[in-house]
Amino acid sequence: MPNWISLLLVTLALQLPGSGLLPLMDRDEPRFAGATIEMMERETWTVPYFNDTYRFDKPPLTYWWMRLHYHLFGINELSARLHSIIATWLVSLLVFNIGKHLSGLRAAWLSALIWLSCLQVLIHGRLCVADMPMILGVTLAMRALLPLLGLIPHKGHPGRSRSLLYAALAFGFLAKGPIALLVPLIALGLYRWFSKCKLDWRELRPIRGLFLTLALIAAWGIPALIETQGLFWKVGMGEHIVKRGAEMLNGRPFIPGYYLLTFFLSFFPWSGFLMPVLRSIRQPSIQPQTWFLIAWFVAPMILFSFYATQLPHYTLPGFPAAALLTGTALSQNSTARMQWPALLLGLSGLFAVLALTLAVFSFASDHPPISQLIQRSAWLLACLAGIAVISVASLVPTIPPRWLIILGCLLAAVPTHFLCVSLRQHSATLAVMRHLSPDKTTSPIGWNYTEPSLVFYARSPWNFTGKAQRVEQHLKKHANAVVIALQREWTLDHWLRHKASVNPKSDLTGPLQAFASMHSTHESQIVSGFNPARFSWVEVLLLTPPSAQPNRQDTPREAPEQSKTTRRSDDARD
Repeated sequence: MPNWISLLLVTLALQLPGSGLLPLMDRDEPRFAGATIEMMERETWTVPYFNDTYRFDKPPLTYWWMRLHYHLFGINELSARLHSIIATWLVSLLVFNIGKHLSGLRAAWLSALIWLSCLQVLIHGRLCVADMPMILGVTLAMRALLPLLGLIPHKGHPGRSRSLLYAALAFGFLAKGPIALLVPLIALGLYRWFSKCKLDWRELRPIRGLFLTLALIAAWGIPALIETQGLFWKVGMGEHIVKRGAEMLNGRPFIPGYYLLTFFLSFFPWSGFLMPVLRSIRQPSIQPQTWFLIAWFVAPMILFSFYATQLPHYTLPGFPAAALLTGTALSQNSTARMQWPALLLGLSGLFAVLALTLAVFSFASDHPPISQLIQRSAWLLACLAGIAVISVASLVPTIPPRWLIILGCLLAAVPTHFLCVSLRQHSATLAVMRHLSPDKTTSPIGWNYTEPSLVFYARSPWNFTGKAQRVEQHLKKHANAVVIALQREWTLDHWLRHKASVNPKSDLTGPLQAFASMHSTHESQIVSGFNPARFSWVEVLLLTPPSAQPNRQDTPREAPEQSKTTRRSDDARD
């Protein structure tokens, strides 16, 4: 079987199960998915919109890619996530290609499988965000640098590698911004420092190449700046990049060494082989190719160590290099000489203990939906511990690797599928959608429940606010308005801090019931479910006008007609 087909099958086996069933998670997923729909409705290719307002968070390449899948397969969760799955597979092909040139076929296979099966890639490879396309651009740029630095022989004219390098940088920038330029640049400087090798700038031709990169970016950027009167640069760069670097997101504390700590979980189970990797690179004379991979891995670590906002997936652009270093080290160590990785045993034991703890709590819970979610999460953690054992067994020459790959894919896919089924069944947003009318004339407003997933699944703009006065004004202005108000919420952090307290973190039952009695013309009902954006169980009050008939389908409705006006929601004004 050709290598690209084999890696495609492994990617699909690991990433596809549950991707079409899992409701849009967090808050970025529905924003990306919904912004693509609004770009299609407005027939624009330059400026993204979400909820009838500008969305300057990211450049448009991810929306373009998602738009293609919407046209081919319809608007649904799988189409929204398909670009990440494809990008994950393409990165595995590049990792395989680099490993084959640097270390041989066995190291190439191990490296590609390590990339596909590490925990952070299993998570982000199926999310509707811009990370995987950006990582694809960075990996493609680093692959193009290898022959230009003399680390592997040229195939064809060197101009091909230069064109590929600077086009890949533009691709990565259009996916997620300046990080796609900074990671290769920092890696190049670190490689020069680590290896003491002089760089042939004439071979790189940076001035001409950067002009090509900027020209490709400007083909989109200049029209976008003109259309938004410079706001795309001011907000997109000033607030979403510079401000996040100077201020912590959502009040998260700054933790020194954060990425060194989270790496062991993000790169699980292969982070358990850290000692063999360190032994392989502690040789008296390290090859320049190894220094290149080390510089590539360290570059995002250094970049985001000085960034105030800390999130585990920020260092993902260095994970292809980590996979190559690990695959090379393991391919050069026979099982007879390799000691049992104690770190891997500890990490897998941690997952096993967490799985057992969740299983105990699931049986103690008297709420069947929560018990089901906890049980399936426990199965998923137990299977992750099993994958760690398989990763060790994969180094035993007498065990056929194809059966280990099949078993590993099953351990990852089966519990993931059933967990996604449970999350869909108990999604708070989808539960609300089942009680709403498909009539687009209703004017919905969210009161203390400001989840962007409502916009995607309702296929219409929403007002969001945290003020009762705003809700009153909205009801006076729109007699047929729908109100969704957060009534009670149970969060994991509150549960842990208060020693398994059954009391909710917030309870607005009294004021909301009084508010509902004041608006007796609206039908009131209580809807509960799981809110993945805050990892909480919520209970919301739903007020609907008498004309609104319940919609029992949990599938997204057809997109509305193109909006002719642009307005800002109440939460933006607040």
